[in-house]
This record gives sequence, structure tokens and C-alpha cells, in this order.
Amino acid sequence: DVIWALFIIDFVVRLAVTEKRGAFLKRHIIDIIALLLPFFRPLQAVRALGVATLALRKFGGKVRHRVLVYVGVLAVFVWFIAGLAVTQAESGSPDANIHGIGDGWWWSFMTMATVGFGDRYPVTEEGRLIGVVVVICGLALLGTLTASIATWFINTSRRDEDDVIEAGEKRMMREMKKLR
Repeated sequence: DVIWALFIIDFVVRLAVTEKRGAFLKRHIIDIIALLLPFFRPLQAVRALGVATLALRKFGGKVRHRVLVYVGVLAVFVWFIAGLAVTQAESGSPDANIHGIGDGWWWSFMTMATVGFGDRYPVTEEGRLIGVVVVICGLALLGTLTASIATWFINTSRRDEDDVIEAGEKRMMREMKKLR
């Protein structure tokens, strides 16, 4: 609740110092929803994801490298936010076995990695909905990582084949010059 109070203070201060309050409110609709509806409080972290995205755009290089960086940042983001969200969702349930943020982050990581030991699991509907999102994100992230690794292997193999073919062509050209 302390963090939520800090988000409220931050929002009120930013609203107070802006000149165009109407435009500010339109641009920060996610913040408003997150502040008004407890279930959506983890959406506050979307702002952090936006900042991370802007920072990642500064990365040059190959698309594959940028994708891997995006996937890595997204994985950490999903893990962190889902752990917070499930901990909050489960906090009011007497049947909960996720009792603190450590349990929430452990559950989030194991679920996202599709391991799911079963030692921690959500019992509330809100927690289970978060679980569905975490599983979908985990599968998508693992699929992206697998595809990237497969692409790297294919490209490396293709370069090796091209090098062998090029070396053979050069050798054949030298042999043809000798025959003339």
C-alpha cells in the first residue's frame, strides 16, 4: 500500500505541475485506471516498460540482437509484475499458499518458465487469471528465444556452406587457369 500511495502522490504532483491537464489525463489513462482499480495496480509498471523501450531503441545492430534484448527485458518485466500482482491477489485469501513477495516471484518465475513445481499456486480467481497471462507470456517468450537460436544456427550453417562453396569455386578457377 505504501508503493500505491507513492504512485498516487506522483500522479497528483505531475497533474498539478502540467499546464494542459486535459491532455495529461488523456495521455495517462492507464495510470488513472491503475490508481482507481486495485486489480490494475500492476499497470503502473507499464510506464517503466515504456521507458525501457525508449532506451532499447538506442541499441543499433542487428534486428536479432534487438529482439533478444526486448525479450530479455520483457521476461524480467513479466516476472516482476506478475509476482507483485499474484502476491497482492492472494493476500486476502485464507487458502492462499503465496504469502509474501518472495513466494510470488518464485511462483511467477516457475510458471513463466513453464516448470510449475506446484509448491506455490494461486487459489483466487484474480490470481489464476494472472497465472493464465504468465503462462501465455512464458510460452511466447520461450518460443521467441527458441526461434532466435534456431535462426542463428541456420545462418551460421549457411555461412559455413557458402564459405565451402566459395573456396571450392576459387580452387576450381585456379585449376582452370593452370590448364590454359
